[in-house]
Amino acid sequence: MYRHLLFALILVSCTSKDSDSGASEPDADADTDTDTDTDTDTDTDTDTDTDTDTDTDTDTDTDTDTDTDIDCGEDQVVFDVFVSVGSSPSPSGCTECPEETDLWLSGSVRNISSRDCVLTTPDDCLVSSWAIDAVGSPHGYDSFETVCDDAETEWALGAGELQYSSVRYDPLPIGDWYISAQFNVPDTHGASIAISVVSD
Repeated sequence: MYRHLLFALILVSCTSKDSDSGASEPDADADTDTDTDTDTDTDTDTDTDTDTDTDTDTDTDTDTDTDTDIDCGEDQVVFDVFVSVGSSPSPSGCTECPEETDLWLSGSVRNISSRDCVLTTPDDCLVSSWAIDAVGSPHGYDSFETVCDDAETEWALGAGELQYSSVRYDPLPIGDWYISAQFNVPDTHGASIAISVVSD
């Protein structure tokens, strides 16, 4: 009996070894991944954008227009006479002037052009002499020269501007009169005005 038991144990032991040996076959094929992916691509942007556009405006506006005095031409000016009353001369004047009243006799020059100009006289008088005549009388009533300073004088006349010089005169009798002026400008004609002296 013991022999049969021992034989059975030996048989079991051998069977166990055979089974274990067949099931445990080692896999000698070792798959090792040695592929190393190294990305050494370095992207360096060395593009330098330098804007050196310099805008320099050197436009220089130089006004070289030099204003100079221009002598008045004969076609630029008009000479005239006006008579006024009151405390000072007035270009509005009177053609019917009151009796027993002092009169202002004025000689004037007006620039009728659109350009400025200058009129020059040898002294400071625009009018050099006056004449007063009664209408219808063959004889002159009065005449006289104006008293002037000898300094040469420039009469600046802007476009449309009027300049004048005046003398004060005693009252005239009632009646009609011519008042004439001779201007102190070479190559110019005199001017005159007709007035009436009337009672108040």
